[in-house]
Amino acid sequence: MGGCARCCNMSGMKSKLSLVVLLVLTNPPLAVAQSASTVANKMLMSDTELKNRMDTIEASLPTVELTLESIDPFHDPSMDYQNGKLLDMDKQTGTLEIKVIHESITRLRRKRTAYDELNLQDALALLREIGNDMMTTASEGHPNVVPPSFGRHLTELHDAESVLANDLLERVKRLEGSHCIGRDSQ
Repeated sequence: MGGCARCCNMSGMKSKLSLVVLLVLTNPPLAVAQSASTVANKMLMSDTELKNRMDTIEASLPTVELTLESIDPFHDPSMDYQNGKLLDMDKQTGTLEIKVIHESITRLRRKRTAYDELNLQDALALLREIGNDMMTTASEGHPNVVPPSFGRHLTELHDAESVLANDLLERVKRLEGSHCIGRDSQ
């Protein structure tokens, strides 16, 4: 087997690439934001840069977790059941996504894989979407249910998510350009 066999025979490589393609399709601003010249000159994130990103994410998570825990949609007597239930479900889903973020970071600290980076980026994106949904639902007549600071914390996490997504897209583009992609495993 040649030097390429290692990357071509990796289990699940095609499914992981499919996930990244899905990321591009579901988050077009990230794909459109990069010009061809920027992509050509872009350096991949180093292990140190990834570690610093993960440190930043981990530093932000306790505040996000506390904010999520403090949200009690049924504390507001004027909250209708449907919106309260939506907020409560988003709160539960957000808590699950935070666990996924912690698990992905733990795995990435042991070994860096595109799969775990994608899981981390995806969980950050879902947490941001959930948070935005919660703020939108609460702003429709119940602004005190979700603290305004929640939006600032989501912005911090979004910055990390964007950097991870752009790095993953660049890596996939480089893989697609290599002679490994498309070769049948032997």
